[in-house]
Amino acid sequence: MCRLLGYLGGPILLDSLLYKPEHSLIVQSYQPHEMTSGLLNADGFGIGWYHSHLDTDPFTYKNTHPIWSDINLPSISRYIESGCALAYVRSATVGQPVDLSNCQPFGNDRLLFVHNGFVQNFRQTLYRPIRDRLNDTTYQSINGTTDSEHIFGLFVNELTAANLTLEAALQNSLKTLAELANFHQVEF
Repeated sequence: MCRLLGYLGGPILLDSLLYKPEHSLIVQSYQPHEMTSGLLNADGFGIGWYHSHLDTDPFTYKNTHPIWSDINLPSISRYIESGCALAYVRSATVGQPVDLSNCQPFGNDRLLFVHNGFVQNFRQTLYRPIRDRLNDTTYQSINGTTDSEHIFGLFVNELTAANLTLEAALQNSLKTLAELANFHQVEF
């Protein structure tokens, strides 16, 4: 399973979120507690943040290396300040490639998305049914092969297709996902 970090509050340097806590996301990636599957989170990482003065769209930094081995992150995280940030360390599902396109957070315009968990046998069960539900723009925006990015695709598709609120689009996309999972007898 992946590990997630979310922060919403006053502006803070990213190194205060990633490195300073005793059981920080960095430490959790190589010394996890209560991990239900896998041993380490060594299959990449990603950080997304918003900077209210520079741009309304989020910024991201991703790598396929373990977060603890990225030589640039300690330096740049001391200079990036945000009041809204997401970070994640990956433990790839068996059979999924360790590829930058599969590293979260996934983004679309002003949105960032992270997800923890997995859809059982995703490639054999829900991959095509989810893709069949997407409009051309959303379909073409998916670069990776993960269940997480496809779930985000369902959400973006709902959000843009009917010009819904975030809450309504999330409800609709989760309903669609549950219906597809039920039809294909998949647990998630």
